[in-house]
Amino acid sequence: MVARGGRLPPFIFPRCAIDGVVSPAECSAQGYHQCLPEVLAICCSLVQAYEARTPGSTAFVWKSIYKEVGRIREEYDSFGREELVSAGQAMTIYVLLQVKDQDSIPHNDIDFLISTPVLLARKLYFQMDYTSNFINGASLDRREWALRESVRRNVCLNFGFELLVDADFSGGKAATCGYDRVAVPTGRYLWEPVSNIEWSARYKKMEAEIRKKPLSIQDLRQDKREIRLLVVDPMDFAVNTVHVSMEIVSLDDQPEYDALSYVWGSSSPPRGERGKLYVDGHMQTLFQALRSIRSYPKTPPRRIWVDAVCINQQDHQEKSWQILLMAGIYRLASTTYKFTNDNLKGIRAASQLHARKFRADMNHFKSTAGDQNADRPQPELKQNNIGVAIWRDSSQTSKNWRAIKLLLSHPWWGRRWVIQEAFFSRNPVLICGSASDLLPLDKIAQIAVWHQKFASSAHKVPDFIRTLFDSCPFYPLLREWKLYRTDPDVHRAPLPRWMTLAKGFKQSLSRDMVFGLLSLASPEDQLRIKPDYYHSDETVFTSIFAYLTKTYGINPVRFRSLEFKKPLPSWCGIWGPRYQAEAGSILHFAARRGRKSFKAGARTKRVARALENHAAAGRGERNERVEGAGPIDNSVLGLQGIYFDEVAVAIPSGITAKTIYTSSMASIEESFQSAIQCWQKRWAGLKYDPYGSGNDFPWDLCRTLLGDWTEGLTDEEWLAHYQLWLKGISCWQAPKCKRGLSFGARKCPETGLNDVVGREDCFYRSSRICCYNRSLMITARGFIGLAPLETMVGDTISVFYGSLIPLVLRRNGDGEMYSLVGETYVHGIMYGEAVETKDESCPEQEFLLS
Repeated sequence: MVARGGRLPPFIFPRCAIDGVVSPAECSAQGYHQCLPEVLAICCSLVQAYEARTPGSTAFVWKSIYKEVGRIREEYDSFGREELVSAGQAMTIYVLLQVKDQDSIPHNDIDFLISTPVLLARKLYFQMDYTSNFINGASLDRREWALRESVRRNVCLNFGFELLVDADFSGGKAATCGYDRVAVPTGRYLWEPVSNIEWSARYKKMEAEIRKKPLSIQDLRQDKREIRLLVVDPMDFAVNTVHVSMEIVSLDDQPEYDALSYVWGSSSPPRGERGKLYVDGHMQTLFQALRSIRSYPKTPPRRIWVDAVCINQQDHQEKSWQILLMAGIYRLASTTYKFTNDNLKGIRAASQLHARKFRADMNHFKSTAGDQNADRPQPELKQNNIGVAIWRDSSQTSKNWRAIKLLLSHPWWGRRWVIQEAFFSRNPVLICGSASDLLPLDKIAQIAVWHQKFASSAHKVPDFIRTLFDSCPFYPLLREWKLYRTDPDVHRAPLPRWMTLAKGFKQSLSRDMVFGLLSLASPEDQLRIKPDYYHSDETVFTSIFAYLTKTYGINPVRFRSLEFKKPLPSWCGIWGPRYQAEAGSILHFAARRGRKSFKAGARTKRVARALENHAAAGRGERNERVEGAGPIDNSVLGLQGIYFDEVAVAIPSGITAKTIYTSSMASIEESFQSAIQCWQKRWAGLKYDPYGSGNDFPWDLCRTLLGDWTEGLTDEEWLAHYQLWLKGISCWQAPKCKRGLSFGARKCPETGLNDVVGREDCFYRSSRICCYNRSLMITARGFIGLAPLETMVGDTISVFYGSLIPLVLRRNGDGEMYSLVGETYVHGIMYGEAVETKDESCPEQEFLLS
């Protein structure tokens, strides 16, 4: 194209089309474009000489080309933006010529030629940003657009060299692909040399259609599902260093590799030199794991996927889309090694277990319970008639089980990421040290099932058997291991459900509380929630909670386990009682007692919407979001519901986390009694009686303090206990206590438990659970209830459609915005009465929560 003029290569834009002085046809009438700058004009002449070369002149032509390359290298520091772009375009042409002439490669300095575009690209990088989106809303003129588009096209062509020609343009970092974030060039409709008026019209049309984020080369890598693998060199293995290299493969090609799962010991990245990666003491755990894996026989070279190294942890964009591939990565891995450090005894003891031996060990522990000589060495029993040793001496049996308990206490079991690693792996095994012992994870799951059936129901076993899985958050999931392992896709559950199952697991980053479980969640959750390591925690969690609230409803239980530099919107952290029940909450109390959930507004259609503009929301303007418009990232939530009442009285119960640690139990009980007496007097003085039973009747007060849980005793018995306790007489002091209830291990004196803890009053013990961190509330219309401790007089009580219990809201100044204070129990409306019997006193409205 350059040699014959007329039409330039698709990465060089003719300046004549921009200036408009002459047409492109007139400019190229003499053989080639007259508008080309000096570097490209010289390149055009050299290309013509290359096309006309003979065997005798080939060496001279290449000598001339390399002399021009040398001139560019000497002068590029003085080049401006346009000169650097032209030089880069010329270098691309020279590289293409060299690739075409294979016979001259042994005689030319290829390294000199290949490294020059890298120098130009580095210089250009500091003069213009070609990785940002300057298309959408930037209003570039044609000259600036052509310059940036030329850069994108030239860089993308170099990326093609890196993939197809095996030329390392990224300065020795081919594995990381330095061009990942370059935007893919636009189509021909903007590149064609039309008039400036026509180009402006096409540009405006493109602006109306372009996405907010243009397609980039990294998107192309993402479509190919490319991952990195560590290739461990079996011959290059020193005492203190493991030498590995990097390899890029596509999951679509079904590559053969293993995966490694371990607890990260250090955040220091491995050091590299000349294509080698050195994993040393800075990542001691990984070093030990690689040494251990190397001891297992397999045909070299061994390829291993390690999340800490094979994902660039410093590249937030790459990390976000690589995490989406993790389920497929573990599915394709031949074996997934779970490294548990030096727990060899535990692995060997667990691998020798089978159902008969497990039962025999449990029976042995039961029979020797309380025997002072049980741990002394005893003669080994002979094998039974089927040739299986039932158990060895008791001390060795105990040692084996203690070793298993130590294995189950390893931090690996508490990492949130290991859940998906375990469930999706084709062949998950536990390894340790340098020994060749392997323990399938299926064996641990079987032990968990046996333990649940036998040991958990036995009382005469050592504590280390009863508490075998106490330090293993994976225990509930191991019991359901077979069900989930059959087909994880079939058993996908909503994300809030998985977050409840993983409540005891830990993660290094707060947002991994969600992202570490995303592969296990429902397809809808995976579609709407995308891993995001670029924005702040506040932005990420606001987006996640907005989606969860819109999808799963407002069913509120406060969830406040995370600390942020900036506070989240008040409505963030709301979870349904099916998924999360915070200790001390009303729903948690009801769930523990086995009664059905409340349903204050559950029968009405759920309506929730996110508002994109905080200012517009404050003015009450509508800002509807198009369905399926992508992830939600808003700080204002609109919820339909009814305005029920206003708080008139709020008296702290006196039972808080602070008083429990700073005051005696007796003083706490006295404060609680005083608060109730004050509450009762204030209610009796009101003119309104919404319950129709008379304000002096304490049964409604009693039910409210119990959170409406009145099982185990009749209404008269509960009321009698309440009245006696309020007078300072506990039930254990009463002559006839018919309670007969057990609260954990504590019973009434009639059952034989006479310790001080057991002598607490049954009403007080039940009511203080519901009144923990709460205020005794009275509304303006005379309703009573238990509100959050932070409740203030004047706060609003509302019932949202789709919720299970009422909420306390607080108006932000004089505007229309509210902040969510928390859940509340309002006696008389907890089972849908407020919605079913709403009247003019309970108007329907949309609440805007910030």
